[in-house]
Amino acid sequence: MKIVHVPFSWQPEVMGGTEVYVQELVCQLAKFAVQGVVVAPVSWGDRSDGMVRRVSPAVQPSLAELYGGGDPRSASEFAAVLDLERPDVVHFHAMSPAVSVRWLSEARRRGIACVFTHHSATFSCPRGTLLWRGIKPCSRGLRPLECASCVMQGRGVPSPLGKPAAMLTALGAMLPGAPAMLQLWPLLRRRERATAAWLEGMDAVVALCDWSEALLREKMGVDARRLWKLRHAVNPMAGANAREIMAGGVLRLGFFGRADRSKGLALILEAMAMVPELPLELEAHLLGTDDSISDALGSGNEPRLRCLPAIAPEGVMAAMATCDVVLVPSQWMETGPLVLLEALGAGVPVLGSNLGGIAEWLRDDQDGWLLDWNDARVWARAFESLCRQPERIRRWQGNLRKPRCWSQLGGEMFELYQRILQQRGGAPS
Repeated sequence: MKIVHVPFSWQPEVMGGTEVYVQELVCQLAKFAVQGVVVAPVSWGDRSDGMVRRVSPAVQPSLAELYGGGDPRSASEFAAVLDLERPDVVHFHAMSPAVSVRWLSEARRRGIACVFTHHSATFSCPRGTLLWRGIKPCSRGLRPLECASCVMQGRGVPSPLGKPAAMLTALGAMLPGAPAMLQLWPLLRRRERATAAWLEGMDAVVALCDWSEALLREKMGVDARRLWKLRHAVNPMAGANAREIMAGGVLRLGFFGRADRSKGLALILEAMAMVPELPLELEAHLLGTDDSISDALGSGNEPRLRCLPAIAPEGVMAAMATCDVVLVPSQWMETGPLVLLEALGAGVPVLGSNLGGIAEWLRDDQDGWLLDWNDARVWARAFESLCRQPERIRRWQGNLRKPRCWSQLGGEMFELYQRILQQRGGAPS
């Protein structure tokens, strides 16, 4: 059996959680004699490198391409890869201006089975967070007019004026060369059609958590026959984490992730500024460009912060094991995130936002604390409490729920591939 996996990007560009997931999935499926090939839009690097086939990303896409039409050049290159590799299944882990319905059409035209894993809230949320007006989790699905009003509120339009302003963008679409914000409602209708076609074209759709499963089933029309819930997995470290808590009288905090505002580092720095007297040390391993890291750090000057380079995926849990707690202050609906599972797999308690997949995985006051996702004062009080009562961390360490292993997820994914190929009446090559 041969599977083509399609993530957002690949090395030498930034490898986020989706790409780490794909990398490990390919390794696990190899145990079932499944050959994996990664096809990704990457702007530089060798076109072909072992199991990786790189195609051109979307460069300066038009608004029509950006909001659902997709980039024709990358689709043409993807078609050539399909003809070369002749896979049994194409497993999409992303939808983007490059990885679009055009790619799906090329696979379907060749009679190839297709699977989509819903990794990110950006798939169904034009604002990118799946938080309605930036305040609470959104359960609406992709509804163009409401989504347009929410995006506009996020850009500074007062909430009462968001919907009328969104309706006016129907007129803006008639103006040649009008920017996206002036034709947002029609563009989101285009995006809605593309998203519906994307989901309809899949033989199976994978949800990684409860909220994702509910959204796909109840709001986006994926029928139960094609919907699979296969939760995230990691390979836990062997042995118990017995390091001394608050060694040297300092509470050591760890932050691991992309240098992106949605990951919440600014919230942590704000909370630390509220308690300047506390013996804290924050090690932030940031993944991103110099500009994105500078933006994530903001203009503050926190002397207890050590900004460090990102760590290779295979070394993340070992670095986490040197922390007293790992911070996961996400400002959007996560389907995992992987960093939370890695922390639990390393035997380290977590302070996490009470949102999305974090709230599903983290048991409050057993694996750590679930904290208000947008209130720095709550995080500051949590730091104060742990400095006063570090024995709580040791208690958490003894109660941590271990995440499931990758070997289990690999077996479940192999079963999914077999099932859809049998339903199609074909046998894997």
